[in-house]
Amino acid sequence: MTAADDQHADKNGAIARKYGDSELRTLRNMYGKGFAHDFPDHAKLAELIGRIEPSALSRLHRDFEQGVLERKIHAAGG
Repeated sequence: MTAADDQHADKNGAIARKYGDSELRTLRNMYGKGFAHDFPDHAKLAELIGRIEPSALSRLHRDFEQGVLERKIHAAGG
């Protein structure tokens, strides 16, 4: 595992702990209907954060790092 992989795993863990109960339908309200398109709307973020496609995951990481993820989740109905 590389240092970059470790950083992604750390971010994924932090996001899953804080926002893991968020449903994909909420995240799709934020990022569009194609976000994590392989999973059902009712799936929880914690269940699949390690399996989300890299482009979607990078948006989550960016919003988390910028401190806006919580606000966006609440605004999207989560």
